[in-house]
Amino acid sequence: MFPADPRAVPGARLVPSATAAELLDGGFGSLPVDRVVLELMGRAKHVRRIQVVNGLVPGQLTAALAGEDVGTVVRADRPRAESCSGPRFPRPRPGAFPVLSAIVTDRFRLVPAAYVLLLRDGPEGAEVLLQLRAGTGFMDGFWASAAAGHVEDGESVQRAAVREAAEELGIVVDPADLRPLTTLHRTQATGLPVDERVDFFFTCRRWSGEPRAVEDDKSEGVGWFPLAGLPEPVVPHERQVLGWLAGDAPVPAVAAFGFDVEGVRPTLDR
Repeated sequence: MFPADPRAVPGARLVPSATAAELLDGGFGSLPVDRVVLELMGRAKHVRRIQVVNGLVPGQLTAALAGEDVGTVVRADRPRAESCSGPRFPRPRPGAFPVLSAIVTDRFRLVPAAYVLLLRDGPEGAEVLLQLRAGTGFMDGFWASAAAGHVEDGESVQRAAVREAAEELGIVVDPADLRPLTTLHRTQATGLPVDERVDFFFTCRRWSGEPRAVEDDKSEGVGWFPLAGLPEPVVPHERQVLGWLAGDAPVPAVAAFGFDVEGVRPTLDR
């Protein structure tokens, strides 16, 4: 792990070890593991450290599994002070703690996410329910789709959309009431695999229950807004989709965001 992309910042140095709290609070633009993993490490009984290595570097996975200090070791808590009798941490036996490979293949991958845009009719036309992000570490202070999140392993994008609506808004959505809106191929142009995305947007006009912000630690509340009068600021790629939805032209079935006019991801030195 590096505090910045070493290709763009020549002085960036490998972080050999850190606590989960340091990574959560350290201002990293992105992390090779989900934030929830780092948060759970503080309460875990058995997993007290993980090791993050680059699987594309020959020999690193083998060395990590043999207990060698390669890559970045993430600890659940701060280490004790070093003593003169030995190193800060004893060398673990092979297989003593999990090894996470940040990149295990050179095949290009996209991170999928599902978005549910709840719509209703209002005095100024169609209204959309948005949620003000807070405490997530990404786009906090921005308005965003009231229900959205990653597609989990083993579930369809429709199931993910229904699950996110229940988890974030406390409502029940029938998959049959989801209307596909657009699929957005998106890049944040950081060069990191975690920042290459494919977003599936659905609209929904029928559900059971009263939408509310269920995850208080990740939201400052929800609100209904006319599509023609959105609040500021809105997460940029979501504003793009909402702008299409508010317009008269058909919403594109498939679109791209973050690429240049030729459909190429900008490089870090542009």
